[in-house]
Amino acid sequence: MNRPRYLPWLAPALRRVALLSVLWMILTKGDLDTLPFALPAVLVAAGISLRLTSPGEMSWRLGSVATLVGVFAVQSLRGGVDVARRALNPRLPIAPGFIRYHIRLPEGRGRVLFANGVSLTPGTLSVRIHDDELLIHVLHRSAGVDRSIRRLEDRIAEAIGAALTS
Repeated sequence: MNRPRYLPWLAPALRRVALLSVLWMILTKGDLDTLPFALPAVLVAAGISLRLTSPGEMSWRLGSVATLVGVFAVQSLRGGVDVARRALNPRLPIAPGFIRYHIRLPEGRGRVLFANGVSLTPGTLSVRIHDDELLIHVLHRSAGVDRSIRRLEDRIAEAIGAALTS
C-alpha cells in the first residue's frame, strides 16, 4: 500500500507548529488578543522552516541543544562585557585583525549555525565561509580565541549529531 507523500512531513510540521506557537506565546507574554495574527504567522514560519530545512537533515539531540543554548547565552553575555571593557579601558589590548579557522563540520546548516555562534564568542565576528574555512574578525588575537571556537564547534556537532572531520 502506498503511503501519502505528506506523511513523512506531518510529524515534523506539527512539532514546528507547536514550537513556534510556544515561542509566539512567550514573545507576546500570553496575550490572547494576538491569536488572530499568531495562526497565519506560525503556519507561514513553519512552512518556510520546512522548506529551508528538510526533516531529518539534522538530528537534534535535546540535552545537547539545551547545553548549547546555555553556552550561547553565556558567550553572548561574556562577549558583550568583554567588548565593553575593552572599549572603556584603554589599558586593555585591542589589536583587531582576521583569523582563518578550518571548519570541521560537514557542509550544510550546521556550518551556518556555527558561523553565527562564533559571533557570540567574546571579541569575534564571522565574516564569511569559503570552502572549509571561516574568516573571523577578532578584537584581539589570542590562543583563547581558537580554543573557544573549537569548543563551540564541538558542542554544535554534538547538538546536531554531526561527525567532525580532522
